[in-house]
Order: sequence, then C-alpha cells, then structure tokens
Amino acid sequence: MYVIGISSGIKHGHHDGAAVLLCDGELVAAAEEERFSLAKHARGELPRGAIHFCLKQAGISIHDVDWICSPLKSYLNYSRRLTEYFNYQFGHSPRIELYDHHLCHAASTFHGSGFPEATVACFDFSGDSSSGLVAHMKGNEVRLLTRYDRHNSLGLYYGMLTQYLGYQMTNDEYKVMGLSSYGTPKYIDEFSKILRPHGIDYELDPELDKRQRDAEIFTSDFSTRQERIFTEKMEDILGVRRLRGQPLDARFTNIAASGQKQLEIVTTQVIRSAIAATGCPDVCLAGGVALNCKMNMEIAAEPSVRRLYVPPVPHDAGVALGAAMMKSAEHGHRIAPLAHAYWGRNIPTIISRKRSTTSAHDMNGLTILSHAV
Repeated sequence: MYVIGISSGIKHGHHDGAAVLLCDGELVAAAEEERFSLAKHARGELPRGAIHFCLKQAGISIHDVDWICSPLKSYLNYSRRLTEYFNYQFGHSPRIELYDHHLCHAASTFHGSGFPEATVACFDFSGDSSSGLVAHMKGNEVRLLTRYDRHNSLGLYYGMLTQYLGYQMTNDEYKVMGLSSYGTPKYIDEFSKILRPHGIDYELDPELDKRQRDAEIFTSDFSTRQERIFTEKMEDILGVRRLRGQPLDARFTNIAASGQKQLEIVTTQVIRSAIAATGCPDVCLAGGVALNCKMNMEIAAEPSVRRLYVPPVPHDAGVALGAAMMKSAEHGHRIAPLAHAYWGRNIPTIISRKRSTTSAHDMNGLTILSHAV
C-alpha cells in the first residue's frame, strides 16, 4: 500500500510544506517543498515539487498511490480542495484522509523513535485549533492526557519574545535561542508573570495576545509576520522593546536568557508531570518548539526522563510523515523507525546542473556529500 503524506501552506500563515511516501509502512522518500521552490519555509504553497520527487524516487505514478493523508482535519472542505488540486496538478486524485495536526506530530515522533511506548509531548504555535498536546502512546493506542488551546501556546510565547527582541517571528526564533547563551536569566520574576507552569499544564497570560484583544481587526488567528502580536503589557513587564536593527545591549541578552529559561522551566515541569501520570520515562517530542535544542537538552537532563527522542523534522514538515504513518498503522503495517534523515535529492545532482564545467576529479571529491539533505 502506497501512502503519500503532505503538509502544506494552503492557507495564509501555514508553512513548511513537505511530502513523504510510505510503502507498507516503510519510508521510501521525503522532501520539503522549499528545496524545489527555493522559497524558505515554502509559505502558502502545496508541495507539488516534493510530491513529484517522491513519485519519481519510488518509480511509480500517482495512480499507484492508495491514499493522500494530511493534517488540517478541522478545515472546512479541505478534503475537497485537495481532491481538486490533485486532479488538476497530477490528473488523478487518490483517496484523501485528514487527521488532527498534533496527532500527526505525535505519530511522527513516536513511530520514528522505535520505542514500544512513550510519553509524547507536542508544542507549537497552532494547528487545527490547538497548540499542542501530551499523550501516552503504546503501539497504535493513544491516550490523551491534555491538549493546549491555540491561544495558550508555547510557540506564541516564543514568537512574542522573538518580536519583542526585534526579530521576525516564525523565522528567527533560533536567533533568540542563540542570543540567550550570551545573557544571564535576571528577569525570571518578570517572565513568571508572562508564562506560568501548572504541572502538566501551563498558562500564557491571555492579555499579552494582541490578536485576541483586537479581534475586530484580526478576522482570523493569522497575521503577517511583520505585524506585532503582543500587547503593550509585555513592555509594561519587561521594559521598552528592541527595534529592528537596534544594538543588542546586556538588558536584551538577559531578557533572551530569561525567556529561554522560563520555557525550559515550564516544559521540564510538563514532562515531569506527564511521566508521573503515564509511568513511562521514555519521552518523544515534536512541534516547532522542539526545534529548541537548549530546551531539549534540559528535558533530557531531567532525572525522571530515561530516553528522549526528537525527530529530524519536529516542525510542520514532520506532520506529513505523521499523517502517512497513521494511515499505514491503521492498515496493520509495522512502521519502521527512522534510522537516518537522508531522504531528499542528492547534492552532486544539484551541483552538476549549476556547474556544467565541473571536472570528474571535482565530482569524485563531492561524492562524500552524496547523501541527501
């Protein structure tokens, strides 16, 4: 059984379009659309190039595919839109199955880990009207412990911090994580007013969300990345924000360190409480917040954690993999754990197109890079 899983930017605000192909539970090919469109994060795009690549890699046509699987289950008429899209772009549409965004995240990390059971936590900005979940997964069984509302979001929290420090949200969060290493967490008391831990749950101050406060001008939960998403209350708590391009002084590096530390405090407590509830010390993480390797390191160091698995694609490209895994598991196929992350186009093929004069000696030197990225 061939299953294609996709993630997409079909609606404004979505990003990281990707496609994967599984055959009887075995991963055959996977690629992100940005590798074909050359637009970082492939915002607002369905993964046409990545789908074509997966089909070519397997040596099959779209008519051989049994299912197209995707998140965005809560989106009205999305299945019909995908059917029309595949009929238009590929001349044929396989059957469509939609899943919950965060269950796709959970499936991608749990099945990819190879653990027989795990405590699974997913944290991101939002998807299918929530911002994450915690669950106990064993085999094909999922026991949900909690789900986080889309406004009570760790991805939103870090996006606000990213904007406050003069960077672009949903793009530059890694800069804030890196900046935090240069500072000292002197503002923990202030950040405890912004983001508060409560065992397996937490609370992001709802008065900080500008889109929620000014709902009359934000007709959906999406805004452009250039628009401010935090209210004046954040500056009341932390002081005047940094303007883009303004020098970084010690106050801003200390705020970055404090915001990062508060994220670690909250997520570590969530995991500790979740393990107490599940009795399972093996932990799987997913969602865009799981790209924060400093947070992951702190969770791995938590004494109650025995093993920690974070997939190579914890961000939204990974939901393509999770959706395909869920469908394959439903049909009784054993899902093979991810042994590596090299599933895309190989580098020499790309380089040779751009450097037609490259010598045979040079190309031999490049063969060490022939695994895909």
